[in-house]
Amino acid sequence: MGSSRLPGKSLADLAGRPVLQFMLKRVAHASTLDGIVVATTTAPRDDPLAEVARASGATVFRGSEQDVLARYAGAAELAQAATVVRLTADCPLLAPEVIDHVVRAYERADPPYDLVTNAPPTGRTYPDGMDVEVFSRRTLVRADAEAIEPADREHPTRFLHGGGFRVKVVQLPHDLGDVRITVDDERDLARVREIVAALPDRRFTLEDVIALLDRS
Repeated sequence: MGSSRLPGKSLADLAGRPVLQFMLKRVAHASTLDGIVVATTTAPRDDPLAEVARASGATVFRGSEQDVLARYAGAAELAQAATVVRLTADCPLLAPEVIDHVVRAYERADPPYDLVTNAPPTGRTYPDGMDVEVFSRRTLVRADAEAIEPADREHPTRFLHGGGFRVKVVQLPHDLGDVRITVDDERDLARVREIVAALPDRRFTLEDVIALLDRS
C-alpha cells in the first residue's frame, strides 16, 4: 500500500475488484500451485490489504517492510513450502498457463536449477507483468542467510542472480519483452483497466492479451 509511484495500488479498483483480489482469483487457476501466501508488511496501512487477501482465500504472512527477502523466507516457512513460486501483486493480468509453464520448467530440470525465471534483469522476452520466479525453500533460506547488501534484502531474487547460483531463463519464441502490462503508475493502471474491460472472460490467456494489443 506504500508504493511511492502509485500509493494504494494493490487495492485500486479493477473491474469491480481490488487489483490484488483480481490477481489472486486468476492465479488460483494455475494447476501447479498448492497454496497462495500473500507476504505483506506489519505496517497498519497494510491491514486492509491483509483483509482482502484472506477474504480471497489466501494465507497471509506479515513481516518487515524493508527486508522483503526475510519476509519471503518467513512466508515460505509458514507455508512449509518445498518449492516457492514468486508472483508480484502488481501483475494482475498474470496468466495461469504462464505460471504452470515456468514451474514445469523448474520441475523438469536435470540437474536442478537454483532459480528458474521468465523475468531476468536483462534479456526478458515475456511482457512486463507476466513475471514468475521459481526456487526451492532451501535456496531461499540460503539467500536469506547470506545476502547482506540492502538491495539484495529489498529484491528477493537479486542475490540469486549475482553469481554462484544456477539460473535458467524461460524465454518465449517471439520477443514480447517491450510489452508493459504491469501496474506501476496511473498510466499503467488505466491501460490494464482497458485490457480487462475488453476481455470479459476472466480466464483470458496471455495470447488473448497480445491479440487484443495487436488490434489496438
